[in-house]
Amino acid sequence: ASQAAWHEVRGRLHARGLRLTPQRRTLVEVLSRIDGHVTGAELVERCREEDPTTTPSTVYRTLDVLEERDPAARARWVHERTSGRGADVVIEASGNPAAVVEGLEMVRDAGRYVVVGQYTDAGDVSLNPHRHLNRKHVTLAGCWGYEFTHLHRSVQMMDRFQDRFPWRSLITREYRLADAAEALRDMERLAVVKALVRP
Repeated sequence: ASQAAWHEVRGRLHARGLRLTPQRRTLVEVLSRIDGHVTGAELVERCREEDPTTTPSTVYRTLDVLEERDPAARARWVHERTSGRGADVVIEASGNPAAVVEGLEMVRDAGRYVVVGQYTDAGDVSLNPHRHLNRKHVTLAGCWGYEFTHLHRSVQMMDRFQDRFPWRSLITREYRLADAAEALRDMERLAVVKALVRP
């Protein structure tokens, strides 16, 4: 990474009361070499190849610090990479009600928007139906839960693409049923990517 990039990373970490540790430096170096999309689990694995002491929580907390905090800047980022058009498909999966409007700012005219992250009532949000929906001709779909057929199709999809995506690497720790509470605590504090509870 360039000296300017290191300075920016150091500044963002310092603003949040964090140091630029060797593990965080490894993460930034790995990020600087990535061309395209990687999953969080792949990122953890790549960092561990260079520094085996890297933990998922370090990676996710550092990504949280490095992320762009300004919703308008994130929407600009999408538009800059799509020649000003916007994304063909936007999927909101964050669970934050503010992300719903943010996604509408990112989707292109006549694009599709799928909202799957609002499975609990996290509060209201204000949007402009004319600007966000009608004028953009947005196709909006929501999904609150799933039925068995969805689970069956997702398992089939995982099987079909198992050579392309390292699904097993998403499971970073297995727990006994008696330790399910510990698994939930570890998920909440981002100590694991996905916890598997075995009965």
